[in-house]
Amino acid sequence: MEGKQEILEAIHAFSTSIDVRLEHMEHDISWLKKDVSELKQDVSILKEDVSGLKGDVSKLKGDMIGVKSAMVTKDYLDRKMAEQRADIISVLKKEDGKVKMLTGILHENGGVTREQKETIFAAPPFAER
Repeated sequence: MEGKQEILEAIHAFSTSIDVRLEHMEHDISWLKKDVSELKQDVSILKEDVSGLKGDVSKLKGDMIGVKSAMVTKDYLDRKMAEQRADIISVLKKEDGKVKMLTGILHENGGVTREQKETIFAAPPFAER
């Protein structure tokens, strides 16, 4: 009988050890389920955030397209500035011509000496020598 008792005690000890291990596993599984649930919530929040970011990026892309279409290039700006400079020089030359014509008339009528006339004609921006 003693042999049977030893076998029963061994089975009982084994059974108890299995029960403890199963309880630990159940506990661990419970924690894993909780962790997975929290991860699902985090992923859901991240999806919402990413969705919002997608909208923001789309809006920024649209804004950039608008900025690019309205933005002038350096070449365009250089060309326009050169045109403006040419226009200004043209106006200045016409005014200079008028001043020289008036100086010539004044010289002919005795209002300006020859030296004064030459000084006026030699003045910048369109000096004559």
